[in-house]
Amino acid sequence: VLQAITAHIQTAADYFESQGIQFILVLPPSKESVYREYLPDSCRQLASPTRSEELISYIRTHSTVTVIDPAPYFAENRDYQWYFKTDTHWNDAAGFLVSGQIIDAAGGTSTPIEDVTVTYEPRDPGDLANLFHMPESMCDDTKADVSGYRNNVTIHYDSASDDGNIAHISADQAPDPRRITIYRDSFGTALLVGLPKYFAYTDFYHWQAFEPEFLNENKPDVLVYEVVERDLGRMMEDLEKLMPNQ
Repeated sequence: VLQAITAHIQTAADYFESQGIQFILVLPPSKESVYREYLPDSCRQLASPTRSEELISYIRTHSTVTVIDPAPYFAENRDYQWYFKTDTHWNDAAGFLVSGQIIDAAGGTSTPIEDVTVTYEPRDPGDLANLFHMPESMCDDTKADVSGYRNNVTIHYDSASDDGNIAHISADQAPDPRRITIYRDSFGTALLVGLPKYFAYTDFYHWQAFEPEFLNENKPDVLVYEVVERDLGRMMEDLEKLMPNQ
């Protein structure tokens, strides 16, 4: 399985590179992989390496694909809260950090998270709390607000679908004139905190709303394929959607 997935990812990277498009793979870890020490004793402890760790190691060893794995940084920098407490998703602090890793991988110069201000404010209960019907009195959670990042850059939503699954964003005074496209799942939303203020043009496509012709209508210079660890089983389907004729 690892060999087949890696071969398809390499094919995708080679195809897009032949079209003058840089291909970057981003694999967010599932929350339980990052904070496995907080799992209750009644839960089965995660095996090590995890599925994502195995895949990342194999891709790096057997391909030339640029892959971003933020898990080691999350593990080594616990002064920040990277995920919501009552939700499976990461927060905007994580989104900003990974935006910087993408910028660096694309040949740009990122702003370290230490150079911006991250504050945590109360938020409504998340998907885990809703799943278990937890009363709000038991849902102590916060969101991460990132400020002090490229305040001179103004972004414009040139067009967007009502459900937010498709968004085209432009930026005045962005330091990078290129267009970046993000093929994403729900974790990709947090990248809005960092990427649109760096690139002149940013396109976000949720995987369920994506159509191959989108890449012809707005050809990117950089294509980011983001898929969270828990959905790795969807990768072959995603890659076929991204390059249906290959």
